[in-house]
Amino acid sequence: MSKSWPLLLGSILLLALPAAADDGLPDAVRSEAWFTGSLNSTGATALPAGHFLAEPYLGEEIVRPQGGHASHTAESLNLLLYGVTDDFTVGLIPRFTWRDRAEPGDLTARLQYRLTAYDEASGLPSVAVALNQDFPTGKFDDLDRGAGDGSGNGAYTTHVALLSDEYATVAGRPLRLRFDVSYGVSTSVGIENRSVYGTPEGFRGHASPGASSDATLAFEYSLSTRWAVALDASYDRGDSTRVKGLDFHTASGIGQSANLAPALEYNWTDNTGLIVGVQLPVWQSNSGRVILPMAALNCVF
Repeated sequence: MSKSWPLLLGSILLLALPAAADDGLPDAVRSEAWFTGSLNSTGATALPAGHFLAEPYLGEEIVRPQGGHASHTAESLNLLLYGVTDDFTVGLIPRFTWRDRAEPGDLTARLQYRLTAYDEASGLPSVAVALNQDFPTGKFDDLDRGAGDGSGNGAYTTHVALLSDEYATVAGRPLRLRFDVSYGVSTSVGIENRSVYGTPEGFRGHASPGASSDATLAFEYSLSTRWAVALDASYDRGDSTRVKGLDFHTASGIGQSANLAPALEYNWTDNTGLIVGVQLPVWQSNSGRVILPMAALNCVF
């Protein structure tokens, strides 16, 4: 584990202040169970107008490439959302990485619109569409040591997503289910010298990242009002990324992976909760094994 973890966790817990806003849970569920949201899913439930959500994530990405040695990178992702109306939410997602020093990662802007609200009588799920735009604010080329030294990918990437939330009762306790699917496309990237795309010193050329897609099925089961367990089952696919330059041409091939992310949630109030868990690889094709222990603090103000 990185030595940055204790400092990062201590800093993030300073944000654990009482909140006084509704997070959109059905009244019947709210009286029995509080949820933070699973580690990897995105909620379709709208943030109420005039309220703000802050959810910082901390993790340590452990990557073991095929035939290589494991690398460790401490990471922070910070979800910052504001409810413009009861159906329309905007937000920013800044990222940071820590190796020998802190580096900013790529920045994401989010627009989300709720199409339907959850209906307790009919069981109609909450459904939303989201548009995420990634901006290349992280370091991706002219690196000191190679691909592992970068904090971004240099591309403008646009993701569209369909999100859904549903509720059920199992053994007398509430269960929340989420299903998310997304698809992303990226611009071409100009590259100089060593880069996150594996180019050598002296390289001049460009990379064309392949399209990406993913699907996540998430479960959150209430053990008591404050405690819950969560599990994400996800599939990720990245199309081949091509790199071209003078006397240097590569194609990564299609990369695929399936992962499980079990987690434990504790909620101080119905609007402030902590989730701790780990993403574990189940299967991968043409990609390294990634283990990602992480924690997130969810606060609605």
